[in-house]
Amino acid sequence: LDVIEEYGSTPSGNLAKHYAGICYLKTGDLENAAKYLAKYSPVKGIPGALINAQNLGLQGDIAVEQQNYAKAVKFYEQAVKEYEKRLSRCCKLELLELPEQRLGDEPSEAEIRQALKKEAALVEQRLSKGGALIAMCIEGQEMSSVALSQKMQQLAARGASQLTFLIGSSFGLDEDLKKKADLRLSMSPMTFPHHLARVMLLEQIYRAYQIEAGTKYHK
Repeated sequence: LDVIEEYGSTPSGNLAKHYAGICYLKTGDLENAAKYLAKYSPVKGIPGALINAQNLGLQGDIAVEQQNYAKAVKFYEQAVKEYEKRLSRCCKLELLELPEQRLGDEPSEAEIRQALKKEAALVEQRLSKGGALIAMCIEGQEMSSVALSQKMQQLAARGASQLTFLIGSSFGLDEDLKKKADLRLSMSPMTFPHHLARVMLLEQIYRAYQIEAGTKYHK
């Protein structure tokens, strides 16, 4: 806070606002965390854009805690755009969102299976024949960032022309579709909102490319 007070208008002061927000968040003070994170001004370049994305993601997390879900989605979508910029230098990235099958408040197991089958059919229509599929599912394999980077390199070396990371709908993914995946990947045993999961996955994909390139991003 002393740095913010003395150097508030400088790059150092701006960065201090971001980290002040993180400190308040760790103490559980959501009000001050949101206040200082919002004061941070986005900057250009690397690692600036990555801090921008982290800042937006944290503001999204706070909005979820405050049950302001519409606001959270806005922050997560902005964070996704920041990672899209970074990944454009590493690969040809395409984000595709397919329609989710609508179900009632208390669907039966049969209704859920049928909905997942229909969603799987839409997914399979868009999969590249020469590509590799990585299905995100809670029962999947947990991997370190280094291990994920190595796996992505292995799939590419085996001739995969495209890597598809698949996040399921509210009820997950169809079992038959998961069986076709080259890898079932889990980020955590916990469940995350879809928009947050997308940000987390994009960050890990970016990190995987940076590990392969040998940059200082991954420490």
